[in-house]
Amino acid sequence: MTNHFWVVGTDTEVGKTVVTTYLLRYFQEKGETLAYKPVQTGLVQEESRSYYADTEFYQTHSRVP
Repeated sequence: MTNHFWVVGTDTEVGKTVVTTYLLRYFQEKGETLAYKPVQTGLVQEESRSYYADTEFYQTHSRVP
């Protein structure tokens, strides 16, 4: 059986990404868990590099590559 949950907030900068990352790491200690963000806005563009800040945050702090 697949278990999943949603982290939801109604505004920007309320801590959804930080809470999700904390939960991601907690559950990764108990077995393989991945974060999935189906909708994302706010593409960051720096010089020749473009990325989504939330996705990069998850990848940086995940225990699983």
